[in-house]
Amino acid sequence: MKKVHLSTILLAFTVLIFVTSSCKKDKVKGCTNSEARNYSSDASEDDGTCKFKRDKFLGTYAGTKFCSTESTDTLITISIVPDGTEYTKVIINDFPESGSNVRASVNSQNELLLIIPSQTIGNDLEVFSISGTASYYEDQIVLNYIKDNSGVLDTCGVAVNKVK
Repeated sequence: MKKVHLSTILLAFTVLIFVTSSCKKDKVKGCTNSEARNYSSDASEDDGTCKFKRDKFLGTYAGTKFCSTESTDTLITISIVPDGTEYTKVIINDFPESGSNVRASVNSQNELLLIIPSQTIGNDLEVFSISGTASYYEDQIVLNYIKDNSGVLDTCGVAVNKVK
């Protein structure tokens, strides 16, 4: 009798272990940030692969700047980096002048367009405001902006290619 009772308890215990262990879900790796373009609702563990709207713009670019008030084009190198934890915002370093930085946001209607809102820039020589747009074409960016230096408007453009 004791043998039957002990074997029944062992069988019940084995079934219990099998049932509870088979209910555990395996971790699914993927992008767990709901703001990412490749967000996966099935993912339970972030694997660092999240892609955001701003990512295509990030990098170092070199090219030419031309303005309506200048007689010659100027070589320019800029870098575009994330602006904090807002996944649609960037900082354009060394733009429009070396040492100047502007903030921009990915357009909500067109992910290939950055909006440069009006902002005041100051350097050792002058203080001015700037506003405009930046369009992304594969590894090239074309920036069009207006520089307002105390009421003197200068229409400018920059065409740069990604180098890093």
